[in-house]
Amino acid sequence: YPCHNLDLVFPSALPEAAYGFVIAEQGAIYPMMSGHNAMCVATVLLETGMVASTAGDVKFALEAPAGIVEVSARVVTRVDEAPIVESVGFVFPT
Repeated sequence: YPCHNLDLVFPSALPEAAYGFVIAEQGAIYPMMSGHNAMCVATVLLETGMVASTAGDVKFALEAPAGIVEVSARVVTRVDEAPIVESVGFVFPT
């Protein structure tokens, strides 16, 4: 199953997020969250200058359908790392 998807980036509705994004996969599937898609979006936003960066650590938030995604990227000459902290998408009562 080769994964083909598209990340749509748009202005965020939330003031704490730099941008929002929606993931579109084949078969008309729109996942609430995907870690690798969030890292790809963060990398593109930094490398294209849509999110300002200088060498060092860059922190910003993205808005996904599941909620806020915190990004802590490391930039040297390009993005070297883009780890994320995902929001809780659902909770089961215990």
